[in-house]
Amino acid sequence: MNKLNEQLSVELTVDNVLLEHFGASEEKISIQGETTLYGQVEKIESSAPKIWLMLNDNETIMCEINESLAIELANYLYQRVSVFGQAKWNSSNYSIESFKILGMNKEFQAMLFS
Repeated sequence: MNKLNEQLSVELTVDNVLLEHFGASEEKISIQGETTLYGQVEKIESSAPKIWLMLNDNETIMCEINESLAIELANYLYQRVSVFGQAKWNSSNYSIESFKILGMNKEFQAMLFS
């Protein structure tokens, strides 16, 4: 394979899902799209706002978040929440590579605490 083919990057958007293919030699395909996560708030970092969620399968992931949402979610430390945002998955095993929280599902919270 020549150097040109190894450095090609292709992006394809289909129904708000972004597929990325980075070079034929890496064989890595990522899927990106909007989704909702359910989990327990485990930790919040304030220096560069981040939040750690323990998902239902006991996997803990670090999520990007803006400061105002971090302050709002701080009220739910060690509690279950529903958040929505932009996710990026590894297509070979469907693990979440990154997640940026864009908002919180307040109806879910109301159901939990009613």
